[in-house]
Amino acid sequence: MDTVIWQETGGSGDCTIVFLHGLGATAAVWTGARQALEERGGRRWMVADLAGHGGSDRQQFYSVGQLAAQLAHELPLEPAPLIVGHSLGAYVGLALASGWFGVRVRAVLGIGPKIAWPEADLKTAEELRAHARQAYDIPGAGHNAHVEDPRAVLGLIEGLLSAD
Repeated sequence: MDTVIWQETGGSGDCTIVFLHGLGATAAVWTGARQALEERGGRRWMVADLAGHGGSDRQQFYSVGQLAAQLAHELPLEPAPLIVGHSLGAYVGLALASGWFGVRVRAVLGIGPKIAWPEADLKTAEELRAHARQAYDIPGAGHNAHVEDPRAVLGLIEGLLSAD
């Protein structure tokens, strides 16, 4: 039996921005970011409830790979979408970008991939930052930056789209 993944789309333009929520959340957490995006216009968007969340079917077990495989069937193929993922959604976006699931992804913007940052993790993140294409901090925002400051997140999205 195929898993039903609840989704909603809107906006217009050539590139689709796919918003993925974190563990225990739903697509509704992207309302502020979607509204800011629509105010600026010119971009299509898609939100989805990952399996086991919101309006999507429940599963017996969950893994990042399983969530990515299910979502891959729902993504637009051309042009390649930009994935914006929060927490668990960031890892699902990275899995989709791996190429293992038969989709091409334009870029992944991961927001708040972790909640707690012990000192050793901060050091590792700083070392990785030297090698990463881009890494940003949204001043004053915590793990839920997409809810706390959706316009700052929109600025990061636009920066990725204009970098191509």
